[in-house]
Amino acid sequence: MESSHPVINEDSNITMIIDISKKLDNSGEMIEKIQQLLKALDNVQVNTNILKVTRIGKKMTKYAQHKFPGISKLASDLVAKWKKEVQLEARRAGPRTDASSNVGRASPPREPQRTEPTAEPAKEEEDRSVPKSRVREADVEYAEQQKLEEQSESFDEYISKHKARDDKARRKIQESIHKCLLKQDPSNSKKAEANAIKVEVGLFKLYQGKPADYSNKARTILANLMRSDDFK
Repeated sequence: MESSHPVINEDSNITMIIDISKKLDNSGEMIEKIQQLLKALDNVQVNTNILKVTRIGKKMTKYAQHKFPGISKLASDLVAKWKKEVQLEARRAGPRTDASSNVGRASPPREPQRTEPTAEPAKEEEDRSVPKSRVREADVEYAEQQKLEEQSESFDEYISKHKARDDKARRKIQESIHKCLLKQDPSNSKKAEANAIKVEVGLFKLYQGKPADYSNKARTILANLMRSDDFK
């Protein structure tokens, strides 16, 4: 009966989902890119453990409320599909627990051969420990990604509040610093943008009423960033 269900490579699929999740975080409001990533996500097989480790369901719930219908539809379909997978897996797990209990009942007559059976479970535990360790590594990696995701929400608030929209000169400096910081850490655009705006806001407050000093200091900071070893 188990042969009718495809075997899922958990390690590989967890890695693929985490990779897609990171790309979604960096896609901003690029509609076509988000749709492509959601379609790619639809091609990755999942099970309860994969959904638990990657926590991708939480992200899809957010995308299901997206203002663009094409994205919300794809995300909603994914959530519904995964719910069915979890339900099917739960149903399949029922007979397995009964079978495992039957095996346990058959073991007492083999008491004289205790030494041989004990070696086999030990090997099975060793074999199982390898994929579990990889899953834990993926879990740690995604936990870090979750922190970045939570931070990005606070970054969005700061960016929305302090981004220079009406002042072209200030906006240009913010964007220039953002580009420099993004080269140092391309994995988190929101963090780089928020930090760039913080630097510029600090400069503006420090040299308020002194536009020449403000511009000179901004140029100095940009020159130092570009000369830094990180940007060579």
